[in-house]
Amino acid sequence: MMYGYQCEYCDGTVEERIVTEDFRHKGELVILHNVPVGICNCCRTRYYNAKVLKRLEKIAVEKNELPTLSIPVGEFQWPEGERP
Repeated sequence: MMYGYQCEYCDGTVEERIVTEDFRHKGELVILHNVPVGICNCCRTRYYNAKVLKRLEKIAVEKNELPTLSIPVGEFQWPEGERP
């Protein structure tokens, strides 16, 4: 993917970055490291190449071959009397 083009939402420039991506596939979360994406250097909007998205989906479909982590899941609640 070519980078260096203007963001469609602001005057920023889209630059390639290698990131960790939280990817949801059929309701399940898959965390993938080293994902190449375009990110605006101003508003941080992400741009995905179609080939990258297809590869993300393929990895997510084959998720049973990936290592698994246990992740705590909670719910945000204000303590009694502390709501702003």
